[in-house]
Amino acid sequence: RKAPPNWKRTGYNALRTTVLYDCNRMVEQRLEASGIFSEADTFGITLTSDGWTNIQSKPLLGFTGVTSVGSMYLGSINCEGSAKTTQYLLDRTVEIVLKVGAHKVKAFITDNASAPRECGKALEAKYPQIFYLPCSAHCLDLLLEDIGKLTWAAKMVETGRFIVKYVRSHEWSNALVRQYARTGSKKELLSPGDTRFGTEYLMLSRLVEKRQDLTKAVDDEAWAEHMPKQKKVSARAQQRSSPRHKAKSGRVSKPTEKLTAAQLQAKKEKAISAKAKMEEGARRVRNLVLDDDTWEDMEFLVDLIKPMMLLLRFADSNKAGLGKMYMRCSMLETWVKACNGDPAAVDAVDELLHSMFRATRGEQYKPTERDLFIPSITHMEVKLGVDIFDDVLGAVEARWNMLHTCAHAAAYALDPEFWAHAKTHEEGEEVLNGLYEVINRLYTDESAQVRVRTQWSDYQ
Repeated sequence: RKAPPNWKRTGYNALRTTVLYDCNRMVEQRLEASGIFSEADTFGITLTSDGWTNIQSKPLLGFTGVTSVGSMYLGSINCEGSAKTTQYLLDRTVEIVLKVGAHKVKAFITDNASAPRECGKALEAKYPQIFYLPCSAHCLDLLLEDIGKLTWAAKMVETGRFIVKYVRSHEWSNALVRQYARTGSKKELLSPGDTRFGTEYLMLSRLVEKRQDLTKAVDDEAWAEHMPKQKKVSARAQQRSSPRHKAKSGRVSKPTEKLTAAQLQAKKEKAISAKAKMEEGARRVRNLVLDDDTWEDMEFLVDLIKPMMLLLRFADSNKAGLGKMYMRCSMLETWVKACNGDPAAVDAVDELLHSMFRATRGEQYKPTERDLFIPSITHMEVKLGVDIFDDVLGAVEARWNMLHTCAHAAAYALDPEFWAHAKTHEEGEEVLNGLYEVINRLYTDESAQVRVRTQWSDYQ
């Protein structure tokens, strides 16, 4: 809206005093009206912690309180000049816990670096009623990174990144792909980000969607015009390239000095122009796009990590689902076994995929045949000559052991959605042990523990 002619902007002193106090009071009133304070008093809050760097390059440690109503900022600490050791992080976290009230804090969530993780465990030991929960989104992101570091997967990701980078870096190639997108997929190619979770796999997924458009684009005559062309060398040029030839003045030029191999290589690299690089890139992109093996490899990787990406989106949402996270993460091992041809696992993952798609895309969403497709690890192991199953299963098991806690098991036991879910003896024992550990930590009196266990039996 256009300001009136007599409008005067607020001065510096007013902004740092009166206006700031008014804004602070307004925020407190909105928080009070939202019911977040009463929710925290009744059911407690989950304390979350994360570090970042502000525009002045100062390392900050921020704390947020989360309830079922919403989240609120609790404070931040300038860590400049201080080593982020376990003890330092613990001292700062305890300050926030005491500020909020230790009886109100029910859980503490932070990332999975060594110091924050040890801080969470130390806080849990100091306050048994506070449960340390590793960040689910961070654990799943680490799982994707582990798979992405495997040699065979890294090669597939690098191939996809090269194609996307080349197409998006040149105006003519981008325009050509968009031209064919009018009759195919109108979505744009995605560039991988440096900080967003799973962006390389999102890039590959979109690239696979755009296969038809890319194939038509590289087959177009306009693409061929940007590829290297066979150069014809004239007799005069051949004569000039001889070791001795007459200069324009009629004098005989001296033979070219003999260069070392390193000097020749440096001279060759310097002589390559930007146009030559572009033409060579166009040739390589065309060969990759028209190669069926390239697409088979990338489609396999996209299908393999499909449940992990769905779970990552669920973890990065605002939906309450500690028990659902337990069930779906534990089923990732079953998914890998299904991809390896285990008949029992194949039957079990159908329910997992339906559950994940409903959670991320809505209850009314009906998964397509492509959504429910199970890739074959055995086929790719034979094709690539590498051990994929053990590598992927090992990565999944390692991150699952990092993620799950007794609180996850207790939430899973209390979720009616999974009561009919078939569990092995080991799974059932782990769930009950987690539930009983939570009860024992929340209720120190033995009679209260017995009463809660009785209520649990009635609840079932």
